[in-house]
Amino acid sequence: MKQKNGGWIALFLAPACILFILIFAIPLVMVFVTSLFDYRLLPRTFTFVGFSNFVQLFTEDNRFWPIFGNTVKWLFIHCIFHVTLGTLLAFILYKKPRCWKFVRVTYMIPNIISQSAIAMIFLNLYNAQYGAVNSFLKLVGLESLQHNWLFETATAFPSVTLTWFLFAGYTTTLVLAQLLSTDESLIEAAEIDGATSFQIDRLVMFPVVKK
Repeated sequence: MKQKNGGWIALFLAPACILFILIFAIPLVMVFVTSLFDYRLLPRTFTFVGFSNFVQLFTEDNRFWPIFGNTVKWLFIHCIFHVTLGTLLAFILYKKPRCWKFVRVTYMIPNIISQSAIAMIFLNLYNAQYGAVNSFLKLVGLESLQHNWLFETATAFPSVTLTWFLFAGYTTTLVLAQLLSTDESLIEAAEIDGATSFQIDRLVMFPVVKK
């Protein structure tokens, strides 16, 4: 019986494994292999150089470390603040305040719109000549704060980050689904023991979400 089950498991896992190998594993190996060569289109050459490209990247390319630093900042913002924001909103919606369904749907809309469309929307919002951001600053008399938001070094990173930071819809949806599926008996038991709403969230619901 176990052998039969094992065959079915392998059959159902096969499509996912094949896709993973084709889309992720093989391209990753190819990227690493080609990184060991000096590949030029004109003239067409493909010369093995070992780890010279990596040495040049870490020691001679002045653009690498600023890019690496921005990537670390991006990951930090996503893993700490973005996830925290989504989780906090999920706990608020879990209380089912007035219009909570409307807020849930509205907050999720930016996450289901095409990323290309989102990019075009913010490209126009940040436009230095007619964008809504600079137009609003001019309207309220803050012309000194106007910038070419996406093309100035000082403002490019925060401007791009704001295009996704506030919209933690997927995190909110996942956490909210977990909260709404929690056994009501756990909450009732905590209430009988005299736990406050905050204590229930911190000591009962949050550990459930962490699992």
